[in-house]
Amino acid sequence: MIAYEYISNIPNPSVLVYDLNELPYYRIPDAPEMMTATTVLVRLLDGLGFRYRWATEGLKEVDIQFQPCDSSMKVWELLAHIHGLVLVSEGFITGSEDEKVTPVGLDERRKKTLDAIVRIREALLKLDDEYLENRMYSPPWDKRDFPVWNLINGPLSDALTHVGQVASWRRMNGNPIPGARVFHGEPPQE
Repeated sequence: MIAYEYISNIPNPSVLVYDLNELPYYRIPDAPEMMTATTVLVRLLDGLGFRYRWATEGLKEVDIQFQPCDSSMKVWELLAHIHGLVLVSEGFITGSEDEKVTPVGLDERRKKTLDAIVRIREALLKLDDEYLENRMYSPPWDKRDFPVWNLINGPLSDALTHVGQVASWRRMNGNPIPGARVFHGEPPQE
């Protein structure tokens, strides 16, 4: 079955198409034709989703147990942390209650994280720039209100950093990521 997401408030939006039995972000969607604050955030999420999908593709048990030094997280801890950052981002955009990160296997962790990124993408494309400009968020760890700028320099940037760590650490462990072309948003060439 194929899922199509059509968004109405953005002129000529890109469409994320994927088989529901597969993970999203096999390739990055086409860029929106119009640049707005909303579409820029959507593209940032698309980059996160695409990079996460390929950084976690083909991970093995030995990879998820890897940590480069005692003071760093193991890869499986990074994956749980990335998932938590994505869930915080979802709460930031939608106002939904922050979902708790629960222990799950690698395949389910990948799916849950990517599905959450898709949900944020869908929510963003239904919003306008005025909503983003006025949206304030009180994270569970700090009861102050923060604007969308803190979403960008906080959880989204942190998630991208940790995806880079996953890619780097698995390379250090002898299992480099498949050769996805991140600049072009294309899967590895066969």
